[in-house]
Formats: sequence, structure tokens, C-alpha cells
Amino acid sequence: ARRQYEAQKVNVITLTLMGETVGYFEGMQFIPGYTFGWSPKDLASIAYVNSSGRLAVMDKDGKRQLVDGTKNVLLPAWSVDGTKIVFLQKAAKNKYELCVAAVTK
Repeated sequence: ARRQYEAQKVNVITLTLMGETVGYFEGMQFIPGYTFGWSPKDLASIAYVNSSGRLAVMDKDGKRQLVDGTKNVLLPAWSVDGTKIVFLQKAAKNKYELCVAAVTK
């Protein structure tokens, strides 16, 4: 049984931007937007779920900022005007809250 277990293969997809992992999919299908979202063009930034499950933002120069009070984040998306990031945050098993973070420039 152990030999069969060791022979099993698991697909792993890792998306990295400027040395930061912005997407990690182990044993599941890659879904664009699941762990990251691009800002409007003029902001040149990305909102993403870091390795701890917190919401983070990185600008075009690689400067990173964590969003306080976030955990177990999914589906970060920017507002059209770039002033807000909307995301889901796990509240309980199979229960998520819709959250909004203001973006300061």
C-alpha cells in the first residue's frame, strides 16, 4: 500500500510575481482570479492572497503591504476606480463573508 501511495502524482501549480507567490494550487485546477486580482491599469498593482492566507497588495516596484485583519481570503477583486478591493473571507466551515478594503494611495 505504501508503494502505491508513493507512486501517486499530484499536480502543483505555483504562480510567482517578483519573488512572491500569488497563487498556489495543489491537487486542484488552476482558477484565474481565485487568489489574485489585477488593479486598474493606472495603479499597476496586484491584490493577492499571501502564503498565510492574508490579503496583500504589491505595486509595480514590488513594494508589498498586508491588509490588517484579513485571513482565509479568496477571490480578491478591484473596484473599477481602484479605490476598493472586494474579497471573500472564510467565516466558518462552508461560510464566507463578503468584505471590502479601502485602498489608500
